[in-house]
Amino acid sequence: TTVFGMNVRQAVDAARFHHQHLPDVITIETNTFSAGTAGRLMEMGYQFRQWGKIGSASAIMAVPGGWLSGWSDGVGAGAGTGWK
Repeated sequence: TTVFGMNVRQAVDAARFHHQHLPDVITIETNTFSAGTAGRLMEMGYQFRQWGKIGSASAIMAVPGGWLSGWSDGVGAGAGTGWK
């Protein structure tokens, strides 16, 4: 059970982005988009703003064998654990 081919730790640790209508800017963490993706978005008129970490995240994922796997990115006070 994966998200875009990532386990729960990889998904939580992945670079994040945020976009809303106003201000019409995409806030990104370092290495969020490939150069090609960033270039295409800029060609469409999008602007970027670099930010350190965007929020904090914790997640739980069901894995084979009936186990639950958890992970927290360490930005906030969250913690992840797993059990069966």
